[in-house]
Amino acid sequence: MGYVFKNSFGSMGSDPGQFSVPFGICSDIFDNIFVADANNNRIQKFDASGNFLMSFGSAGDPNEPGHFWQPYGVAVSSTGDIYVCDQGHSRICKYNSSGTELFCWGGFGTGDYNFRAPWGIAIDHENCVFVADMNNHCIKKYSPRGEHMFTFGAEGSTDPNFLAPCAVAVDKTGIYVADSVRSRLQKFSLSGNYKFGWGRPGHGDSEFLDLAGLGVDQQGNIFATDWQLLVKLFAIDGSYMSGLGSLGSGEGQFSRCNAICKTTAGLLYVVDRGNNRIQIWESDGTPKIESLWSLQIGPVS
Repeated sequence: MGYVFKNSFGSMGSDPGQFSVPFGICSDIFDNIFVADANNNRIQKFDASGNFLMSFGSAGDPNEPGHFWQPYGVAVSSTGDIYVCDQGHSRICKYNSSGTELFCWGGFGTGDYNFRAPWGIAIDHENCVFVADMNNHCIKKYSPRGEHMFTFGAEGSTDPNFLAPCAVAVDKTGIYVADSVRSRLQKFSLSGNYKFGWGRPGHGDSEFLDLAGLGVDQQGNIFATDWQLLVKLFAIDGSYMSGLGSLGSGEGQFSRCNAICKTTAGLLYVVDRGNNRIQIWESDGTPKIESLWSLQIGPVS
C-alpha cells in the first residue's frame, strides 16, 4: 500500500477556502471534506476536489449559538450531523448538516461532562462519539444525544495509561488512541479494554516525535501523522508498512502535518498545518483500501 501526491487546496487567510491554522479534518459519506479552521474559528466544508461549499462558526460568546474559540476536531456522523471539539470553550457542539447548532455539552473540569482541552473526536458505526480529553488524560464516549456512556484511561507513563492523548479513531474492532507525550499508539476494545500498543520517541519506522492525527480504515490499516516525521502507515497488528511526504512547502511536502482522513474513493486528505493547506494523496496502484470510519487530531503545542 502506497500513495502519491495528487493535489492541494487552501492558503493563508480568512476568505472562504483559506485557512489560519487548520487542525481537524474528516469526510462524510458523500466524500465532502470538513476542516476545523482553528484561528478563523470556523468549520469549512469542501467537495472532494477542494471546492469551497460552505462554512459556519465565528469567535464569540459561547452562550450564543455558532460561536467557537479555536475548534480543533471535527467529525461527521452517518446521518450528516457534525460534531466539533470547541477546544477553547472546553466543550463539544453538535450541528446539523446545514451548520445550525443543535446543542453543546461540556465546560472546563474533570467530570463526565467536562473537558480540559478536547482535541480529538471520532464517531463509530452507531454514531456514538469518542473524545480525546487531552489534559484529563482519558477517552470519553457519548451517545449521539451527548449522554455520557463511559470513560477509560488515566494519567500515567505505562500502557494502558495516557499522557495527553491527542487523537482517537474507531472501527468495528476497537478504539485507537494517539498518546502524544509518550509517542505511542494504543488499541482498545470497543468497551475500552487494553489490547496492545506500539511506538516510542525517535526517528525509526515505529517511532514518533510529535504525534498529531490518527485514522483507521475498514481493513484495520492505521494512519498516523507526526508534526516532524510526516505520515506513517501501519498494518492491523501495528507493524510498519510505509510513509509519505517530506519536510518543506513544495508539492508533497509538509510543515507540521496535523490530521488525516480518507474518503470512500480511496483518497487521503492531510492537514498541512504549517502551510495552511490540505493535501490530497491517491493510491500508487496497490490494492484499494476502504474508507476510514473516523479520525481526529492534535499535537501538543
